[in-house]
Amino acid sequence: MEAAALQASIKTAYEQERWSEVIELVSQTNWQNEALLPFEALALVEALFYMSEFEEFAYTYSKLFVDFYGNVEEKSAFEAVIGKYYVWKGDNEMSEDNFSEAIDFYELALPYLESLSEWIKKVDSKLKTAKKDLKASQEKAEELEIERFKIEVETKARVEKAEAEKAAYLAQTIEDMGGLGKSIVKKLNDNGIVTLGDLSETSDFQLDQIEGIGEVTLSQIKAFKSKNNL
Repeated sequence: MEAAALQASIKTAYEQERWSEVIELVSQTNWQNEALLPFEALALVEALFYMSEFEEFAYTYSKLFVDFYGNVEEKSAFEAVIGKYYVWKGDNEMSEDNFSEAIDFYELALPYLESLSEWIKKVDSKLKTAKKDLKASQEKAEELEIERFKIEVETKARVEKAEAEKAAYLAQTIEDMGGLGKSIVKKLNDNGIVTLGDLSETSDFQLDQIEGIGEVTLSQIKAFKSKNNL
């Protein structure tokens, strides 16, 4: 296809938004030996942007073309593709509830979209939504943190109370608790086993080693320990 006819075909396909055809036609130009015309380059990056999975290429090439062509008529359109890319990135972050990152991309987009008033309106709306959602997310996170802290405090208080109650319980003397004969209590006390805590820390084997504690007495002590959860 002659150059003039090819250029006309690219222009028609671009105006009709036949993006895959635009890419195919641009590939038929002599781009390996001659730079694309600005309108051909613009058609290419627009087509890449609107073709799914090629947005990154559209962004990269647009930045290159802005630097390469300088102040050509198409410059603002190249910049608009860059802005659209940032909007696309922001939308992806919003879909993942990454509101802060979405806001950053939307704000990056605005300077590049000066030639597209409708896009600016869209981005302004997206920014408001993202900021609103970010605030709500932060407030929710704060509420959860407060709730988590309350639970931790309450749990710690319950544990400390339970430990204090257990310590007070174990501090009681075997004699005050009752349930064992005086002779048994005396034998235990004479061997340093005075409180319930002392008894809970003394194994059956150790009790069996105490002089004067036989099988019957040991059985009574075991029953006492079991009854009092020692």
